[in-house]
Formats: sequence, C-alpha cells, structure tokens
Amino acid sequence: MSILDSIARRAMIETCAVIHIANTRPTARPTDPKVGGHPAACSSAAHILTSLHCSVREPQDFICCKPHAAPTDHAFHHALGLLRHTDGSWFDEGEIGRASCRERV
Repeated sequence: MSILDSIARRAMIETCAVIHIANTRPTARPTDPKVGGHPAACSSAAHILTSLHCSVREPQDFICCKPHAAPTDHAFHHALGLLRHTDGSWFDEGEIGRASCRERV
C-alpha cells in the first residue's frame, strides 16, 4: 500500500466519524434532515482529494468541493491544520478538538 493510499484510508475513517457525529447529534429532532453526508459519496472523491491536498496543493491554494465531497475535504483541513476562526485567525490544536465536537445551533 502506498503512502497516499494510507492517507486516503485515514481520511475516510475520519470522514465516517464526522458524518456519524453530525447525523446522531443529541440535539437532532426526529424531523431534522440528515446533515452529515454519505460515506459512499465521500469515498468516490477520497483519492482525488488525497492527491490534491498532498501532492498538488500549494499553501495559498483553495480547493472547492461539491457538497458530497465536503466531509472528506474537512478531514484533510483538520489533518493539515488548515481550520480557521471566522475572523481568519488559526485554530490551535486544543481548539480544533473542541470545535469539532461543539454543537452548532
């Protein structure tokens, strides 16, 4: 297995966890739609996003994803430390963990 394959597999593990957390959040009402996406839709883009984020992307580049691939793109942003506050300042490592578990209203 190549290094990029290993990275893609790890990103999919995190993607599935993010989708599960979003879709089973305690604040969800029975009539709320699922919000976290679908792992199969994300997996179709996993290797493409792995190559883009790990081989092609420069620090100043942005990658625009369709919603189906967004959870995987977010997994890469988390892994690469690219998450920011709304004011543009960077999250520190502790904030990333807290922000990924925070309930949003």
